[in-house]
Amino acid sequence: MNGLRKTLHERIAEEKKRQEQSRLALADLQARARILDRKLDTRRKVILGAAVQAHARLNARFREELRKAVLAAISRPHDMAVLPEFFPEAPEAPAPPERPPKKEEPPSGAAPA
Repeated sequence: MNGLRKTLHERIAEEKKRQEQSRLALADLQARARILDRKLDTRRKVILGAAVQAHARLNARFREELRKAVLAAISRPHDMAVLPEFFPEAPEAPAPPERPPKKEEPPSGAAPA
């Protein structure tokens, strides 16, 4: 009968393995949730920013209040540089570095030239 039943130590080892797998699965789910939350937050900011910009173009009083809020809230030079309509004295925003051209790879299975 001893050959058919797992020993207590074997059962403990299996349970520890299941717990570790569960812990890893939970950590993966939490990481995926953080990524989705961050993407949703970025999307909200883009949508709200576009709405605010559109309204500022149409409403001079709102545009002036927005200008005051931006001037009070932003102090980092690199942030000022991307908002020249609010900070004309800020240095020009740096251009992103150029990417090297992608190398074309031969189709899989094809012999290299």
